[in-house]
Amino acid sequence: MNMKVKFISITLIVVMVAIIAYNHNNINEDVVLMSNELVDKATVHDSLIDKSIIVYGTVKEKLSTNSKYALLLEGRNEKNILCQLNENQIVKTKKIEINDRVKIRGIYKGKLSDLILLNCELLDHTYD
Repeated sequence: MNMKVKFISITLIVVMVAIIAYNHNNINEDVVLMSNELVDKATVHDSLIDKSIIVYGTVKEKLSTNSKYALLLEGRNEKNILCQLNENQIVKTKKIEINDRVKIRGIYKGKLSDLILLNCELLDHTYD
């Protein structure tokens, strides 16, 4: 193989590895938003569906049915964010009170009367 072919082959390999690494690193990146920003962005378009979202917000209501727990975060324009928590978050959830500020990661699934985040985990909690 002559030098020109080797150089082109190596260059192509390096470029392909760089593209794969870039795409791999960006696939699972979290979108980080305040609760009102999430409401605004999700109201305009559905580009966030099935994306991992980290949302900062204030707890408006605690909900539980059977062994399922959820937090309703204050949003904007009568749209709130319903965060259904994973079962391993129950102990953390019981410590939360109305008006506490939280940081939650979940998968955005769309909107009905409220925006829906599933498989949520509590990342941070500030007591008021």
